Amino acid sequence: MKVYLALIRPKLRRGAEWRPALLNGVLALYLVWLAFSFKELWIAGAALAQYWLGLWLLRQAAKHDSQWFQIYARAWGQPLVREPQPRVGAREPKPKPLMPKVSNWVK
Repeated sequence: MKVYLALIRPKLRRGAEWRPALLNGVLALYLVWLAFSFKELWIAGAALAQYWLGLWLLRQAAKHDSQWFQIYARAWGQPLVREPQPRVGAREPKPKPLMPKVSNWVK
């Protein structure tokens, strides 16, 4: 069975994961739009600096692990403390009975 490389390679955009990179770009475009609507050019400069700094940080995260955000989002839903697992040969403890024995009721 032939497995294509494009199906197993992580989806990156400009060297970073595509969803956070897209969010970073949309935020920068919004800030540029605000800059031109309020005629404040320093906001556009801040937006460009935010875009390049954010993209650099996302690239560094992708160098560490190319699917870092997906793994982090999955781990966010897991409990912080995990219950210990029983040993392989251990028996399950008997559950407590829900109803008391009938012989205790009748006298």
